[in-house]
Amino acid sequence: WATDVVFVPAYKDGAAPFGQWPARYLQTRYQWYKNGISKGLSEDIGGAVLHKQGGKTISQRVGWLGFAWNWSRDQHWISAGYPAAAPFNGQRMNLNAASYAYNGSVGASPAPVGMGNDMTGGCSGGPWIWRFGAGNHVNGVNSYRRSTKPKELYSPYFGNAAKSLYDALRKGTC
Repeated sequence: WATDVVFVPAYKDGAAPFGQWPARYLQTRYQWYKNGISKGLSEDIGGAVLHKQGGKTISQRVGWLGFAWNWSRDQHWISAGYPAAAPFNGQRMNLNAASYAYNGSVGASPAPVGMGNDMTGGCSGGPWIWRFGAGNHVNGVNSYRRSTKPKELYSPYFGNAAKSLYDALRKGTC
């Protein structure tokens, strides 16, 4: 379902100041892989373990974000992504600050979390950073928006499913 995935930290206008980091392996939640939209949206999350570059891991080179799960939905996040549809062009990372708005209604359980956000297609998979600047924990991802609400973006709720994916990636059990 995905091949030749490469992570480019700090990508900007075609520049890769910290190099390109190929994925060694990828993993996603089975619910998402099996059902996709819309029955899988509650688990639309995935991760990658990257190859080392020059003997260093990506976190040794550029740092890392923590991971938070099973927290209240009533949070404030900074979401990051590379939106490519107009008015954006996918060449620069965009940040968007917003708080919890309400639960998504796609029939998935647990219900996705919604926030105000004007990023467009291409931003998918970007992190929702909780406690930005004072902890920096991933607590959601840019997943989907409803065509009737173009200024809202949804993430799967980061509960036990997200934690199990995180643990599998850390242990290398993919």
